[in-house]
Amino acid sequence: MNDLAELQRSFQRAVLDGDDAVLARIADSTRVPARTRVGIYADAYRVRLRQALASTYPRSKQFLGEDAFDAATNAYIDAHRSQYKSIRWYGEAFAQTLARIWPQRPWCAELAEWEWTIALAFDAADASPIDTAALAAVDNADWPQLRFGFHPSMHRICMRTNAPAIFKALTEERAPPTPQQLEQPSPWLIWRRELMTQYRSMAVDECDALHALAAGETFAGMCTALAQQHTEEHAPLRAATLLRTWIDEGLVIGFEART
Repeated sequence: MNDLAELQRSFQRAVLDGDDAVLARIADSTRVPARTRVGIYADAYRVRLRQALASTYPRSKQFLGEDAFDAATNAYIDAHRSQYKSIRWYGEAFAQTLARIWPQRPWCAELAEWEWTIALAFDAADASPIDTAALAAVDNADWPQLRFGFHPSMHRICMRTNAPAIFKALTEERAPPTPQQLEQPSPWLIWRRELMTQYRSMAVDECDALHALAAGETFAGMCTALAQQHTEEHAPLRAATLLRTWIDEGLVIGFEART
């Protein structure tokens, strides 16, 4: 059994690292030499990883083109072994690889980051959102202490390029806009409603307010955060408007009053 385990480890090193020590333990053949047979497995392993990356990042592949995408995936495979039972998660750090390869083209990395986040939202656990009627019974005195739970698919992401517009155009089979960096970072909200992935940009005050609530702040704490950008009188109204928007979009799944 120990010999078998060592043979398996040696074969793994051949597939992952190109270590040819295993060849001494494999019977040769005049028809198909041992090196060729091992090479078939090594090539198939890389092909499967490239296929997984192409499946996770179809718009990045479309935007970069076949040759550039292949070069990027090869660089990623060289630097990252698969560490997961499901190959679905293999491309987790692909955006960082693109940022390293093309630092002067940040939209490439951001497009990949966007695609990864879209996939995370789609794969997230399901949950039942509440409606506004659920809040009707809340006593006015309890509102400041209310804390809210959000759908597991909800993600907030900050874009410094027009990568979302590129993604949208490619998804709709239109020519993408000229890639460019933005003058100011743009916060975005990504989530899934039933089986449809949703996304939209957010105003800065909405982003701050949502961050506060998602971090466990109370409704009063969210109003305080909004008061940094609004008058003290307007902040509660803005908070109520945002909360209504999030409920209507299916983002809020529960609430409780805690001191």
